[in-house]
Amino acid sequence: MSSFEGLALVATICNTIGAASPYALWYSDGKRQCVLDLSDYVRGPGGLTGITYHSNRIYVAVQAAPSRILVLDMGLNVVDVIVNENFNDLHSIQIVDSALYIVSSRNGNLLKRDLTNGHTTVVADLDPKAWVCGVHCRSDDIWLCCHHLSY
Repeated sequence: MSSFEGLALVATICNTIGAASPYALWYSDGKRQCVLDLSDYVRGPGGLTGITYHSNRIYVAVQAAPSRILVLDMGLNVVDVIVNENFNDLHSIQIVDSALYIVSSRNGNLLKRDLTNGHTTVVADLDPKAWVCGVHCRSDDIWLCCHHLSY
């Protein structure tokens, strides 16, 4: 796909089943729309669960095993794959300044990856039963969305 200019909408589709999982990234520039073929990077059920943008790169969280983050250039080509032993059923991702915040739901971790040096730390280690699925970060606070009401 060629590089896009101007306004575009790129969306992830989570909980995709079977052979549809590699096509869980949707693109539209108002004139055309398509799903991307990520079959070289996404196999099995799962789909893509988080998306964010920073410095001409689009980051998408892969829900399917193994959990990982794909980094795409503005031509929507995969240019890097981020893996980490703490990734387990990734959901929300967000970038603040040069830090990528990653929700790893199955193990209850909120992770922070420094995009300048690639170092990843655990910011919060929550009970996995809380099923943290969303993160919204600002420079001075972090908001988490959880599914389990008692948490």
